[in-house]
Amino acid sequence: MYISEITLYEFIRGCKDPKRAKELLEECFSVIFNDNSIIKKASEIWISLKKSGELIDDRNLLIASVAIDKNLKLLTRNIKHYKKLERFGLKFY
Repeated sequence: MYISEITLYEFIRGCKDPKRAKELLEECFSVIFNDNSIIKKASEIWISLKKSGELIDDRNLLIASVAIDKNLKLLTRNIKHYKKLERFGLKFY
């Protein structure tokens, strides 16, 4: 299973022991770090969303761009935050 570096950040920033939390997550998941392909995909989506007046939080955009670019399904309880990205190829579990 995979998580994005943004997901890793969001999780550990709220923990009392961020170092240990990071270690535990990295033992359970492979962390996908934003590479050029992901950044390019996120930028393309951002431009399209900006034109249509539908911008979303940058963290959510980057998380979704990882899933889209790497052809992975996104597991989230906040589908409403990501629903509009289905047209860019985002798939959910």
